[in-house]
Amino acid sequence: MQRRPVLFLTTPIEDYLSDSLLIGLKQHDELLVVDFPKRESLYRSFGAENLARIYGKGCTLYGNLDDEPVDRENVLERLAGGQFAAVVIGNMWLHWPFIVEHRKLLKNQMTALLDGADTPRLVHQTSQLIRQPSTWFLSRFKTRFPIFKRELSIATARLGIADRIAPNFLLRALEAGNIPAGIHPTAFSIPEQKIVATPPAKTKDFPTHIVDAEVAKAVSDTRTSYAFDGEAEYYHDLQTSRFGVTTKRSGWDCMRHYEIAANGALICFRDLNRKPPHCAPHGLIAGENCISYSSAENLFDQTRTLTGGEYDRLQRNCIAWAHQNTCRHRADSLLITLDCPVRPLSEIRS
Repeated sequence: MQRRPVLFLTTPIEDYLSDSLLIGLKQHDELLVVDFPKRESLYRSFGAENLARIYGKGCTLYGNLDDEPVDRENVLERLAGGQFAAVVIGNMWLHWPFIVEHRKLLKNQMTALLDGADTPRLVHQTSQLIRQPSTWFLSRFKTRFPIFKRELSIATARLGIADRIAPNFLLRALEAGNIPAGIHPTAFSIPEQKIVATPPAKTKDFPTHIVDAEVAKAVSDTRTSYAFDGEAEYYHDLQTSRFGVTTKRSGWDCMRHYEIAANGALICFRDLNRKPPHCAPHGLIAGENCISYSSAENLFDQTRTLTGGEYDRLQRNCIAWAHQNTCRHRADSLLITLDCPVRPLSEIRS
């Protein structure tokens, strides 16, 4: 079987949206993904010592891919020659100059733009556009190429910086509306092999690493910052805990949501009800596969009154949610949206 080449423009920094999607595309049997430049930290050859130095200490996404022969030479010439089945721009904010310079090449390709920034605004709604007058025409860019965005607010996407002065009733009305044309919700994802095969045995209620300072203050022997040197210890701590605490950080989406679920703890998400409906993470429903809480007291009230049977149900559903958010599922979703002529990986391996 001849594999179809896909060009993936990578980022020089840890970008969970871009990096997790690249992993999913690399797992596709019908694609030969040319990550350019090579995303070294995703490969096993990167080494444990180097992984420990990167953001998040290299947990979950990094150091997992096996090397394979990939031709990364003459990428622009091959792009101009139409040799790629699709082009994925790993971070449209960082690659904005490339997009502008090579827009004529890209418009003739099946091109996807990834927006993993922590802001709900689009590139053309920021000062970056003002600093680059030559790109003003790209304010309509979203109608040319599909943009896959995780921190998605419909109100902000339509109003831009004007959302800061818009009345609340207007923001609420817009948030309930349709997603603007050309924008597609997406989210982080987790490698399938990181998900526990069966629910692990529990020895305590809460893990050592609790990102919510109010909750951490009320639970002994906890820390709000990094508590472990590597993935194995971090995962073991989650696997032995009944609950895992997560919150909105710079953005609503966070790898910690997926790590908690993948390790068989129950997601406890502060103020989940305040998340815009089209913003990642998707599919978390309080009382169905997670707990939503408003304060430490509210969280402890809910966990204390949770019966064993109810916990088991929520835990099973939480692990199932992790399976619905694997890297390969996210890659399939992108390929289907692009109408890329390859079978979804789920069909190939079913």
